Amino acid sequence: MASKPDIKFLNLAPKKIGDLDVAEWVDHLVSGFQLVLSQSLNTEIAPESVESVSEIKGSEKSIVISILGPDSKIPGELSNALQNINVLLSPIADAKEEAKALDSANFEFFALSDTDGVIILEPTGFRDLGKNYWLKLVDLAFEISKGYSKALDSKKAKVYLATVNPKDRSVRDEVKRDLQRRGYTVLPKSSLPGDSKKAEAIIKKDLQEANLSIHILGREYGKPVNGIAKSIVDLQNSLAADICKKANPGLQRIVWQSPDDIVKDQQQREFLDDLVKTPEQLTGAEFLKIPIEHLKTLMVDVLSGRGYSVSSLPVMQHVKGTPEPISKESVYVVFDNSDKKWAEEVIGDLKKSGVSVGASQVLSTVSSSMAYHKECLARCNSVVLLAEKASPQWVVAKMKDFLKAPGFGREADFSSKSFLFSKDHSDLADRAKKEGYQVIEKGPGTESKILKEKLKSTA
Repeated sequence: MASKPDIKFLNLAPKKIGDLDVAEWVDHLVSGFQLVLSQSLNTEIAPESVESVSEIKGSEKSIVISILGPDSKIPGELSNALQNINVLLSPIADAKEEAKALDSANFEFFALSDTDGVIILEPTGFRDLGKNYWLKLVDLAFEISKGYSKALDSKKAKVYLATVNPKDRSVRDEVKRDLQRRGYTVLPKSSLPGDSKKAEAIIKKDLQEANLSIHILGREYGKPVNGIAKSIVDLQNSLAADICKKANPGLQRIVWQSPDDIVKDQQQREFLDDLVKTPEQLTGAEFLKIPIEHLKTLMVDVLSGRGYSVSSLPVMQHVKGTPEPISKESVYVVFDNSDKKWAEEVIGDLKKSGVSVGASQVLSTVSSSMAYHKECLARCNSVVLLAEKASPQWVVAKMKDFLKAPGFGREADFSSKSFLFSKDHSDLADRAKKEGYQVIEKGPGTESKILKEKLKSTA
């Protein structure tokens, strides 16, 4: 592949969509895209804007990014391009054109609203609309840069991130973005076809290659796939459960729904009830209702092999062998499994001094570990967050847990909060200090002594 991509933006959308001047919108997109991609590849990229297919010469060496409106027609000549990518300003109205678009990577620069219908994302959009525009633009640049970057590790695990209903795509994009930035291959690589048989063939092939599958459930069941009564979300979960039994028994699965979702759709309620009551539907999986920050931390732990192993045990239940919750006088030490050796040293030093200590537990299921973690946050006297090898995302997620402790049943403030860190987490130490933590940097055996003094002064 060439050292620099030859990129052409082909505007196939109408001049106006509602009050939006499409040509002006495209100019902003190209300008922002050029900046982001040039920074990503560390070289100047000069994409070209064209108005018709006739302006694309030698397209077999070009990456063509087509801007599509609701009634746009996708020219057949584009099939010769090195890579085709579609930027959608709205859903495509014509079923045949929609099927053509599914052969390429699609980036939806629009949101669906129950009250306002289709809203096109703009760089200065109100609230999350502007933020989502820039996130989409970065995703678009990353789609191209990954083919030219030498930094990506092709040996890393593959993740099947199940496609979702239209209203849940922003959540899927967030998870996909996190996985790709870490170098993981995300499947499926393009949109699934609307025909059930063709979709099944792609889903099965990708699931057989995957190390982990993640299934995001929303508030609505979704439309049935052509040819069957199941929605695309239901179909992917069923096929993944079957693949776990036969073709890929090593596949681990996470079935996730936001704890904030209020489900009113009757068909989705029935689907969720059936999911919990039918063990076969959760083969190789756990059904988790945890914050998305925890989901992102968990999936990396599973993929790296340093944390949890997803199992098919029941959801949100204490399993046999769960440790007793710590006492109200205890100090709760929270650490990632990658920092277990250091944590054990600190805990040992505290116990020698007569300090009652409780610690993070990695139990047989994610749900039981989470339940134990919440119970400890509700009961303990003080908390200690320890991080050396742990990822910044993991640290931030735990800090957020501490803030949420009242929601877990905590009735009073922590007597103290301490953050033990290595120099690699200096930025997070500044954040911790602002949030009222006692900040202690790892030294040659000195951190335990300083921590004991801090705990004693707040006792």
